[in-house]
Amino acid sequence: MVPYSIEGMVLKVKGYLNRLGKTGLSLDVDDTLVGTKQFWFEQMMALFGNPENLSLEQMSTQYRYCEKVPYWQTPEALAWIEYHRVNNGVQGKLPLIEERVGEKVREVDGLVPICLYLTNRPRTTRAGTKRWLVSHGFPKALLLTRPDNVSLSQGNAWKAAILTALYPQIRGFVDDNPGVVKMLPKDYPGTVFLYGGAHCSRRDVSIVPCHNWAEVCEKVRQTYPFSCSQPG
Repeated sequence: MVPYSIEGMVLKVKGYLNRLGKTGLSLDVDDTLVGTKQFWFEQMMALFGNPENLSLEQMSTQYRYCEKVPYWQTPEALAWIEYHRVNNGVQGKLPLIEERVGEKVREVDGLVPICLYLTNRPRTTRAGTKRWLVSHGFPKALLLTRPDNVSLSQGNAWKAAILTALYPQIRGFVDDNPGVVKMLPKDYPGTVFLYGGAHCSRRDVSIVPCHNWAEVCEKVRQTYPFSCSQPG
């Protein structure tokens, strides 16, 4: 039981998609479309040091998130992270996760409509996130950001609850975070395209590993041999 209401968001999305007669997929944003982790680690290493002399890849593998790096647990570093996490302007500076990700997402959209972007980013970044998606030519779709009454630590549970409630209009989703998958109920009927080589040991939900966006396209084509743009 999630400690907040998702009913309003779910009704909004379902109503919108029903009016369009669409069903399809949801996409995560950070580290699925955007190279967020790379950007943050590069910035933090330059500003606050790298005493272990780790490469960017080693740093990302060892700590996964900037907040987990032990020598960045200073008031100054943590304040920098928090300020920029909620800052709307920084979103436009973030790089693509892959050079051809926009092309591949449009290819997926031609197979199965992209109906929703669902992100754990705070509401304050919504406008910047939307501009970033438009500037890189991603398909037009609803964008849901984490509401003010949902903490960052509750984000995975919130996303899982939204995705579960939106089925069958949202028949599956692409996400890099196994934490979201772990929060799905055991009877979740949709398909998870787990991006970026992430691993999840669950066997009671349908998980399709995808190392890159070319693989996402191929796996979507195999999973939905017929378009799911019509409800059913």
